[in-house]
Amino acid sequence: MITVRELVDSTNGELLYGKLSKQCRGVSIDSRSIRKEEVFIALKGKNFDGHDFIKQALSKKACGFIYSKSIDKAMFFNNSKFAIKVEDTLYSLGEIARFHREKCNPKVIAVTGSAGKTTTKNLITEVLSNKFNTCRNYGTQNNLIGVPLNILRSDSFCQILILELGTNKPGEIFRLAEISKPDIGILLNIGPSHLKYLGSLKGIQKEKVSLFNNLKNQGQAVVNTDCLDVNNIKYDDIITFGIKKKADFKAENINFLSNGIRFWVNKIEFFMPFRSIEYLY
Repeated sequence: MITVRELVDSTNGELLYGKLSKQCRGVSIDSRSIRKEEVFIALKGKNFDGHDFIKQALSKKACGFIYSKSIDKAMFFNNSKFAIKVEDTLYSLGEIARFHREKCNPKVIAVTGSAGKTTTKNLITEVLSNKFNTCRNYGTQNNLIGVPLNILRSDSFCQILILELGTNKPGEIFRLAEISKPDIGILLNIGPSHLKYLGSLKGIQKEKVSLFNNLKNQGQAVVNTDCLDVNNIKYDDIITFGIKKKADFKAENINFLSNGIRFWVNKIEFFMPFRSIEYLY
């Protein structure tokens, strides 16, 4: 649950109608699937503008809405609703998620890289869920909309939240890390993805490494040394892993068998059945 006061405070918005004490059961950006007593955030996308669907959201018993452009003031005149005006609804979605992350305060593990984010996220979840109450983002919802929405789906029972952070333009990883405040940030690899917007491998590296600028309380950075020289990262606490180069945790003697993969890490043997790998997709 989140109150209107918390929504106003976290977004620095202006309450134009409604009561600060009113509680909402969640946040939605989709007027088609919004549930009763959720707040509707009107996002503007390439093909649709959420402001055009505010009435539809309210007709489905949304508790109120957050918007950023001029609309019909007649929408306000209902005692069971509220309206909050903000400068930027997408930014406000992130700020609400950031507030919620601090309020519930799970340990957050964030995974970024040019490839393998979803599989790694799922692997981490499968391991940690044996001991902790874990949550993870759905599928590949790893952008400025998906990450905040997945943070907002977590609750006080979630002990560890595992997120993947994606990007296709400069500044997105920094912003996503600013919202999620990871305790642990994992950089898997640097590859030629999104070169159109990030310009070069150096640009991609700069974007991915920005994850470490927003770790909570100078948290733990984890880096693949096969694709990145840690000497180029201005961060003190780094754990390294890899296959080819020297690392704190180096996988060796990797054997692909008929029923799985067997390998050694720091003189400890591991085996992963193929059925476990298939389950992750």
